[in-house]
Amino acid sequence: MDKTPVNSTQNINSLECYLKNMIKSWMSFSFFLRASSFLVFFLSIWLGGFVYFCVYVLWIPCPQNIQSAQGFVVLTGGRGRIHRGLFLLEQHPEKEFLITGVSCSKKQCLDQYNLSSPRHSSITLGSKAKNTLGNAEEAMTWRKQKNLNKLIVVTSDYHVPRSRLLFSWKDPLTQWIFYPVVGDLSLGILVKEYHKLAATFVLCTTSLFLQKKESP
Repeated sequence: MDKTPVNSTQNINSLECYLKNMIKSWMSFSFFLRASSFLVFFLSIWLGGFVYFCVYVLWIPCPQNIQSAQGFVVLTGGRGRIHRGLFLLEQHPEKEFLITGVSCSKKQCLDQYNLSSPRHSSITLGSKAKNTLGNAEEAMTWRKQKNLNKLIVVTSDYHVPRSRLLFSWKDPLTQWIFYPVVGDLSLGILVKEYHKLAATFVLCTTSLFLQKKESP
């Protein structure tokens, strides 16, 4: 007579434990599904953006309206940038010329690339810039001093998207025309630059949002 209630209580406790374990398992599985779905979605967005970025970099056209620009801005840091910029200056010696982010003198730069420009006096060397944002700020200051509003920016092909974003963000009133120089492309460089571009996009978007929020 006394064993029946005890067995019933044990059965109820076992049923409760079973149900709790089932709920925990379901919640764990549900969380796993949600996490997996989010991961797949994130990777799809990342991969789609990366493929678009690579295609864009590989197919950036060279500008056709160089003659209408008032000067050149060359960003240091990549193979062939200064060489291509000085070559363009040789073709258009009447234009202003800035090399931003340099760590050498004018004579050293010209001697290094074995070029003799007829417009040495038009070349300005900027040494304050340490990164692409600094390049944009240095170029903006220089173009205001020269009263210029349409410029050719010479940089590596993979560097064009991020440079375009930063230059347009820092100085939207100026027409920046980008001249791509074929760089040393590799998967590592493309992935690194893609991540930098994403971070720059977040930076610019956040800054613009805060500016609009603070404005009356």
